[in-house]
Amino acid sequence: MKPQLPTLCTLVLCIALPLCLTKVGYADPATTTSVVAELSSEQHIEQAQALFKEQKFSDAADHLMSAYEREPKAVLLFNAGQAYRKALRPVEAKSAYQKLVTTYPEHPLVPEAKGYIQTLDALIAEVQAKQQIELSLMEQKAKSEKELAEERARREAVQKELSKYKKPYYKTVWFGLLMAGGALAVGTVILVPILVNAASKTDGGTQHLSFALTF
Repeated sequence: MKPQLPTLCTLVLCIALPLCLTKVGYADPATTTSVVAELSSEQHIEQAQALFKEQKFSDAADHLMSAYEREPKAVLLFNAGQAYRKALRPVEAKSAYQKLVTTYPEHPLVPEAKGYIQTLDALIAEVQAKQQIELSLMEQKAKSEKELAEERARREAVQKELSKYKKPYYKTVWFGLLMAGGALAVGTVILVPILVNAASKTDGGTQHLSFALTF
């Protein structure tokens, strides 16, 4: 019996698909890295130009520096400095310009590179000063918070020690005075009726009776 067509297609796909995935979608990362590392100076420059147009300045600068490593040219350093400057990486930009000035002191681009170096020096100094101020503020804030925590801990410790020597309320002077006043008030309430009743009696012990008149 001849195999059916769908079965043959399935077998072909099972054999071909892993090969396609290996070559296209699932390439070995080490192989990919090796391919990038093997790019020529011209290929790095092409990549840099494309990335620069896409405003991916940082990646473009990295490609230009890789191109310079393979084929040293003053213009590559200058362009790398430009790209790093646009990528807001002033330290790397200054390094590229400085390497141009040091390695190719007679090149026509050197005066312009020196101007950029001066600008970048001022920018780097400003950034470092700002970072130093922020660091100082953070340190001061941390110190203040630490001092407040220590002061709070000392206050709590003092309160804890004072609580050990605090007398119970029933042993305080004000509580004794309050109790004495209460006893005096109770005694007064009891004694007054007794005195009133005693005053209503005669000296001979006979009580004066009060009679109402009858008509």
